[in-house]
Amino acid sequence: MLTGPVTILNWSFAPSDAATRDILCLQLAEAINQEVSDLQDADIEVIQIDEPAFREGLPLKEAEHAHYWKQAVDSLKHSASCANPETQIHTHMCYSSFHDCLHHLSAMDADVITIETARSGLQLLDAFKVDNNADGSTNTQGGY
Repeated sequence: MLTGPVTILNWSFAPSDAATRDILCLQLAEAINQEVSDLQDADIEVIQIDEPAFREGLPLKEAEHAHYWKQAVDSLKHSASCANPETQIHTHMCYSSFHDCLHHLSAMDADVITIETARSGLQLLDAFKVDNNADGSTNTQGGY
């Protein structure tokens, strides 16, 4: 289990300007990528990159949200980009409401996403309900 780049950055005393934070996040992602490579070389087949602070760093200004989400998703994707197809990448998230960012979680391309939802009365689970259509396709509630 590794701590993800977004969480490390959000839980550190990093500079507040966006350009510096972008560089730091990608540098952290590169370091984690090297760790993922080392773990694979040691025959580890399941690697978890935790991002409990994935949503926590979302800027207050809505105009800055798209940039934050792109950076957060790209950083996690880079962290796991060296993973072999047979290596299972997991991520775990908690401490936040995720209803407004489910499509960003999907874009991270993790094999398994675990989201803690006990404190919310399990309400988040409704966003993951899937309806099967007659033609075999699926509709996912919540825009995910």
